[in-house]
Amino acid sequence: MSNRSLVMKGASWIALARIFVTLIGLASTLILARLLVPEDFGLVAIAGAVTMVIASITELSLAQALVQHDDPQDHHYDTAWTLNNTRSILLSVLIAASAHPVATAYGDPRLLTIMLFLAGTTLIDGLQSPRLIVFQRNLVFWQEFALSVTEKLAGFIAGVTAAIILENYWALILGGAAARIVRCIASYIFAPYRPRIGLRGYKELLSFSVWLTFSKTVQMINWRADPLILGAAIQPGALGQYSMSDNLAGMPIREGLGPIRQTLFPAFSRIKNDMPRLCAAYLRAQGLLCVLALPIGTGFAAVAEPAVRLMLGEAWIPAVPMIQALALIMAFEACEGYQPLAMALGRTKAMFGREMRAFAVRLPLLIAGMMVGWQVGGDFAIVMGAIAGRGVASLINVTWNMTLIQKMTGITLVRQVSVVIRPLIASAVMFVLLTYVLAPHLLGTSGDPDLAMLLLLVVAGIAVYVAALLVAWVASGRPSSAEAEAIRMLGSLRGMVVRKARPALGGTEGNGP
Repeated sequence: MSNRSLVMKGASWIALARIFVTLIGLASTLILARLLVPEDFGLVAIAGAVTMVIASITELSLAQALVQHDDPQDHHYDTAWTLNNTRSILLSVLIAASAHPVATAYGDPRLLTIMLFLAGTTLIDGLQSPRLIVFQRNLVFWQEFALSVTEKLAGFIAGVTAAIILENYWALILGGAAARIVRCIASYIFAPYRPRIGLRGYKELLSFSVWLTFSKTVQMINWRADPLILGAAIQPGALGQYSMSDNLAGMPIREGLGPIRQTLFPAFSRIKNDMPRLCAAYLRAQGLLCVLALPIGTGFAAVAEPAVRLMLGEAWIPAVPMIQALALIMAFEACEGYQPLAMALGRTKAMFGREMRAFAVRLPLLIAGMMVGWQVGGDFAIVMGAIAGRGVASLINVTWNMTLIQKMTGITLVRQVSVVIRPLIASAVMFVLLTYVLAPHLLGTSGDPDLAMLLLLVVAGIAVYVAALLVAWVASGRPSSAEAEAIRMLGSLRGMVVRKARPALGGTEGNGP
């Protein structure tokens, strides 16, 4: 089977998993948002951010090292398991040690018990079977579907049950713990492995992963700085609004593009020694990312107000402008694929440099935006200022990433930007029509949107985007691009359906349409 066929099959499995995971996650978010208050989400956001930053410092990126390795042997898996468990023990100790200082710094004793509990649950992660990575190396992702759905369902059941019984922030924490336990158990069911302590292959694995570890540490600090900095300046309720907005705005883009992004690193790794082929594959991938990310982000921004009012309730209405701005920012950020490309080429040291520069741009702009908001006055203004700073930083860093891709592959900046133009125009047309024409007509001005009308609005938005994109593609001379690839795939799918339908209809090869 060709590399492209494997990627498409793998992406299909991941897409199926993402659909189920998204539906479960959305249901969980909506139910918990009704049962809990914004302060609960803000409290857990602080503890989660601190935990993730500490986790990033000890991250070893051994899974990626095994994927990139030409031929991993048993001793490599033993080394990965040993190092992962050593890291989990160290991580647990560090989180526990930080519990009291964090609780003191934010003036909330509840953070102490939350972080001590999280310190204990981190031990579970190191116990997972390292052989799960074999599936990813071979671009086989059916087990990812089973694992993702199983762990998400376990977290959903545990979280909602705890919310009904306890009616507080512990529901969010217990749901996450249940998901970790179930994933660990399931990893041995799908990828059997007999744990053995060993360090024979540590040099090979760490030679690739050490710079990737540094890179991910800076990246995690960069992206988790928001709740930590905002939490020191605004009330937990306002932080909960921001945390929910960040989660909801990222969910459709994260889940919609996940199937593609998850296959890029192993797919690029298989052709890393054939640069012309790799460049062509990257441009196809970037085009597909843009064709999907831009309409998802702009479409969600357009329907955010009725969606929040209908699904979350009036208590979350202040989050609407946050969701709209963050959805547009995240859509733009998704329009390049520097990280999987650099990892496939083994440019992990360059990735670290990239993350350091991104951090140096993003953090000052985030703080500057908060200061502008503080001058205006109020928690809402501070949050929106931070989001504005985040948007400016994204514009700078995405442009920077594209210049780095040009240095690695020779793909010019103009060529990369040209991939974005048509989806951007089509998304802008969709946004304008949804916001100023379709939404007022379908939803009216009653302020009480119903689900049927909201779904109709989403379908109408998709139709407008597809039509606008096709018009832009034809006007550009029908270039070989993501649009052409999609049309070919639809043609192949139609042919497959027709061939399978003929025997059932009693037709012959000559009787087809």
